[in-house]
Amino acid sequence: MDTVIDQADLISEMVKEQIVLHGFSKKRKNEDVPDEDAMKQRVYDLITAKVVSTREEKSKKAFTPGELYAAVFPNGPGADRKQNRDLLSTEEEIVRDKLMRKAWNLTNPARTGYIQKRLGQHNKGVVLCRAEIARGLDSHIGCFVTDNDDLILNDSLQPQIESLVNKANALRLHSEMIGERRPQLEARMNSALGLGVRRTVAALPSVDKTGADDEQADN
Repeated sequence: MDTVIDQADLISEMVKEQIVLHGFSKKRKNEDVPDEDAMKQRVYDLITAKVVSTREEKSKKAFTPGELYAAVFPNGPGADRKQNRDLLSTEEEIVRDKLMRKAWNLTNPARTGYIQKRLGQHNKGVVLCRAEIARGLDSHIGCFVTDNDDLILNDSLQPQIESLVNKANALRLHSEMIGERRPQLEARMNSALGLGVRRTVAALPSVDKTGADDEQADN
């Protein structure tokens, strides 16, 4: 048990050390301690410095989790592309993963995400997106800010729509399961579902019904 606790303490200190060594620090009782706000600002500056305005720029300007980590913590464990990651110690691998998640989590594309929220306050013309991008022959998840309307619709709005549709499908299948097992609940279940549908429709943004009907007809 002591070994587990000692390793956890060691990793925590190594993470703090990397944050301070990369200049994200402040003084507290004459001691340099991690400054999370400074680290967040660095991530924000990196992401917003390269606005994607065309589809061709998407892969070129986006950051993968590893690329963002290396940009924020260039001297961190495994940040050098030339370094053999197989030679990292177990502790260094964990530190790398923790720091990478710390930076990447700031790119949550939801409206409440750190960078997305700040963009709404200071730069209303761009939207933060996450999407698949090309790296050589492989595809990776990447994040970027864009003022391109097509990218905003495809990589920001469409994933939210797909998530809603998937949840609706899951609800349908779940209600069918209950109906098969407890047929006597059909009336009460339909009532509950009807209320849920009305609440969902009320919560959704207003849309042009004519446009929606035209799209359905095309399909």
